Amino acid sequence: ELDRLRFFAFLAVFFHHFFPRDPAAYQKFGDAASNVAAGCVQAGSTGVDLFFCLSSFLITTLLLREFDLRGRLDVRAFWIRRILRIWPLYFLFIAFAAVVVPWFDPENRLSGVYVLGFLFLAGNWVCVTLGYPESVAGPLWSVSIEEQFYLAWPLVLSVASRRLLPHLAVGCLIVA
Repeated sequence: ELDRLRFFAFLAVFFHHFFPRDPAAYQKFGDAASNVAAGCVQAGSTGVDLFFCLSSFLITTLLLREFDLRGRLDVRAFWIRRILRIWPLYFLFIAFAAVVVPWFDPENRLSGVYVLGFLFLAGNWVCVTLGYPESVAGPLWSVSIEEQFYLAWPLVLSVASRRLLPHLAVGCLIVA
C-alpha cells in the first residue's frame, strides 16, 4: 500500500514545516518531552527521503514493466509523459512565486538566480550553493532532484542488463 506510505511521508514533511523544531516551544511539557517533540518534528524531513525512495521504486517498476512488454524502453515517450504531468504546474508555480507572491509579501522573494536554477531544473544545486531561498518556491529543490532522476535513470536502465541492476542499486546507495 504505497498510498499509505505516501500519506505518512507527506504528514512527516508537513509536521517538519508547520511545527517549531526548537525544544523551547514545547517546554511546558517538560525537558524530556520537549526534546522528544522537537526531535520528532525535526525528523519529519525524512519524509522527503521516503518520497524519493517511493518515486524511484515506482518509476523503475514502470520502466521495467515497459521493457518486459515491449522488449525495449521508449525513453523519449517516458520523458514526454513526465513533462506533460509535471512541467505545467511546476513552471506556473515558479512564475507565481517570482511575480505574484512578492506583490503581497515583499519579503517572500525568489531572486533571479533561484528562478534560473528552478527553470533549468537545477534548483537543488542553487540551494546547496546559496542556501534555501526565503520563498514559497523553496521546496521546489526536491522537484529538481526528481527531474534529474527522470532524465538520467531511464537512460541508465535502457543500457543496463537486469543482472546488473542490483549492483547498480547498491552503487547508487553508496554514492548517496
